[in-house]
Amino acid sequence: MGKSRRNRGNAHRADPLAVKAVKPPTDPELAALREKSILPVIKDLRSSDPKARSAASSAVANIVQDDKCRKLLLREQIVQILLTETLTDASLDSRAAGWEILRVIASEEENDFCVHLFRLDTLTAMQYAAKNVIQTVADTNFVKTPQAQQQVVWSIATALLSLLTAFAIARDEIVDAIASNPQLLPFLCFLVTHKSTPYEILNEALSCLMTLSEDNLKVSQLILADQSNCFRHLMKLKEGTDAKSVYSCGILHNIFTSLEWLDASPGQDGATDASIVPNLSQVLERTRQDPKTYQIGGAAPEVVTLALEVLASIATDLQGAVAKGNKVFLTKAMPHIIRLANLAPASDESIIIRSEALSTLNNIAWTMSCFDYSKPANAGILDAWSPVAKRIWSKVIVLVLATDTADVSLAAQVTSVAWAVARTLQGSTPLLGDEHRKFISLYKASKGLAGKPEEQPDQEEADPFQALGVKCIGVLGQLAKDPAPIDRNREIGIFLVMVLDALPDTPAADAVEALNQLMEIYSDETHACDKDVFFKDNFLKHLEDVLPKTRTMAKTIDKRGPTSELRARVDEAILNLGRFIQYKKTHPPKP
Repeated sequence: MGKSRRNRGNAHRADPLAVKAVKPPTDPELAALREKSILPVIKDLRSSDPKARSAASSAVANIVQDDKCRKLLLREQIVQILLTETLTDASLDSRAAGWEILRVIASEEENDFCVHLFRLDTLTAMQYAAKNVIQTVADTNFVKTPQAQQQVVWSIATALLSLLTAFAIARDEIVDAIASNPQLLPFLCFLVTHKSTPYEILNEALSCLMTLSEDNLKVSQLILADQSNCFRHLMKLKEGTDAKSVYSCGILHNIFTSLEWLDASPGQDGATDASIVPNLSQVLERTRQDPKTYQIGGAAPEVVTLALEVLASIATDLQGAVAKGNKVFLTKAMPHIIRLANLAPASDESIIIRSEALSTLNNIAWTMSCFDYSKPANAGILDAWSPVAKRIWSKVIVLVLATDTADVSLAAQVTSVAWAVARTLQGSTPLLGDEHRKFISLYKASKGLAGKPEEQPDQEEADPFQALGVKCIGVLGQLAKDPAPIDRNREIGIFLVMVLDALPDTPAADAVEALNQLMEIYSDETHACDKDVFFKDNFLKHLEDVLPKTRTMAKTIDKRGPTSELRARVDEAILNLGRFIQYKKTHPPKP
């Protein structure tokens, strides 16, 4: 009988942190740079002389920002050297330089690098470094140490914060690992609550907590249970209009959302989003644009943008709130958001703020459009929202339509807001002129508009129903609904029929939206437009002619892969169209 071979796989398993021999690069320039600048510092980094190691750590920290040097350092396995030697060095300066090197590399490389660091168990090294920072800073003698020594400790804290944020953005599983680590969340809470934490580091700690707490129940629970009373400290920090106040509001919003602290079920001390909206609104209220120079003043642009981002997130949750949350948002925040959506695009800062304000308007408008206003319980919400919606139309949508629709990104944003507003106001939307004709023109122009390359999503990821043309059709359909004037209804109805008549040249998503809007506009035979437009202008015959075209269109769309949803929507629209035609044939208008 043959002998079984002993499994010696474990004996040959490679050490992931082992430093291996590296071949020099073939490029002469890189080879020369390696010999001159890289190999000497790598050698000194592993020297037995503490002074040489410390000097080498500082040298690497200085050159690692250079792309070529960083790539060469990575080839020489700088990460393994840092994790196994530099970060465990007896010298505080060397350890600080080591963390700074990792911070820079993580900030310059792709997210995959952070995943690589995570798999090398870097969180364990960060855990011990964080514990050391807490012990050092908490010591009453820390403030008496030389300023330079304090700065070294704070530099380690800064590097750890940057790495934690980069890790959290890289992958969800890393967020879970950070939350499960016994030292890292307490480290963040310590920095937030400790009175000697420098302002910049406090903001970084708050920013990191905001990233970690987003859609994360465990992190929210840990913040609430923190022994240093981090939650109560956040409730105090939110009072103000600077960065730390806005970050605190962002963290609190994440906590309220994760723990479902709504108006109907408030949390600790009655905390809900309604308690932070006034603070965020104050930031917007302070923000002004000089009428002569067009410069942004009153609040830092990045703080304004962050406040708008938090408000946009709050807006998506308003449907789960009751009247209090909606009322506070509509009365406190909306006037300032509308004003910021009208900033003159005179600088990059004003363009970014305007875009974020429009995104916030879009979120709140779509959220409010999803309420069922046929229910008496929602009558109060409709009463509060209607004047705001009309103001958005007259103060934002009309003004943008009158000035600039060549910017495809801006046009798409404004059209999306208009669609959401019109879904609530429908035919009662207070048109100040011929806005519906401008949306018709914008639809036609959208076929030739092209956004910037960075604004174009990958073809496989693009949602055809988010296209500008679809949004224009959606707005127009709502503007045509009863009690819209018959002339407007007819003009829009004819346009929608023409969109369908143009098949197969019309994009499938456009055709689906046009069908849905037509069937919705003329679904009720009691409305005057049913007799005076739909039947009088012979729309039924057009739809009968369109039906076979839509079936042919459906056959060209794959049921599998990235077009599966589009095909499903097309099939649904075809089914509904067949039923709609049969219904209309049996329900002609009364003489």
